[in-house]
Amino acid sequence: HGEDPKLLVFDSNLTTHAVLSQLNQRGIRFLTLRARRPAMLKQLAQLPPSAWLSVQLERAGGYRRARVHDDHHIRLHDYRGEVRQLAINGLGHDQPTFLITNDFASRPKLLIEKYAHRMGIEQRLAEWIRAFHIDALSSAVPLNVDLDVVISVLASAVCDSLRQRLRGYATA
Repeated sequence: HGEDPKLLVFDSNLTTHAVLSQLNQRGIRFLTLRARRPAMLKQLAQLPPSAWLSVQLERAGGYRRARVHDDHHIRLHDYRGEVRQLAINGLGHDQPTFLITNDFASRPKLLIEKYAHRMGIEQRLAEWIRAFHIDALSSAVPLNVDLDVVISVLASAVCDSLRQRLRGYATA
């Protein structure tokens, strides 16, 4: 639309720290995963329990209670300045999930929920790819696959939007 987006939420494999630095210089907020490194896990293990914040997530399904360590002073290779890193326990993984962002103002809960929403979209697309064999060279549903996928994505988005607006169905 001729202007930069306010926030980009994407998979960490999409770009490099140097590109994240360019996004930051342009004033574009980003939110992405960070790979777990043994040294990072070792640092977290040494933190006292008081360094972790309990967060109640608004989401369907399990894993609504998480513990977050919020660090505003992380330096990355090829990134000018500092990023904010959230280490999150309680999302159903054995080890913490790491998110990095240049959004220093938003509450951890909001950032975690934004990334979780992106993951939900990715999981639904993966289900449709498996159902329609979209990634196969020859599909079991010839010619209509593209239209079916577009209609399915659109219908899901409309239903999700309606569900969010109906009282009592936001977490269904």
